[in-house]
Amino acid sequence: PQVTNNQSIARAKSPKNQGKKTVPRLVIHTNGPVPLHVAIAKIKQSFTRRRQHKELQDWEGACSRFFREFKKHPWASSSKRFVFDAPVPMLHPEIKVAYKDKIKNPMDLTTAEGKLLQGGIYKEAQEFIDDVALVF
Repeated sequence: PQVTNNQSIARAKSPKNQGKKTVPRLVIHTNGPVPLHVAIAKIKQSFTRRRQHKELQDWEGACSRFFREFKKHPWASSSKRFVFDAPVPMLHPEIKVAYKDKIKNPMDLTTAEGKLLQGGIYKEAQEFIDDVALVF
């Protein structure tokens, strides 16, 4: 895949963005599989906000601490990274159709974490836990 930084997206000028640090967006041009680290970066950038731990509500902080501990587990933190860190069809486009037919509510760990840290998506801890459980 061809991966490039798209500075024009990140530096969009608006009064809202003035004085804020911008991060270059990844633009991926591919019909084939995407490397895991690129897929994770792409998922993370799809969330417009990533709150710091001190900004989280109590239940969100507890979910975030659980998630960090979970990611330290040997099979989730291996050097090859865990296969469910990114959407399966993004990593293996050759099975996209079959995957969509079998898996009605797809979820990956990076998306669940992004939804938690963005805020306003989960209303309670059980919704986050349910999304993480969908991965398995």
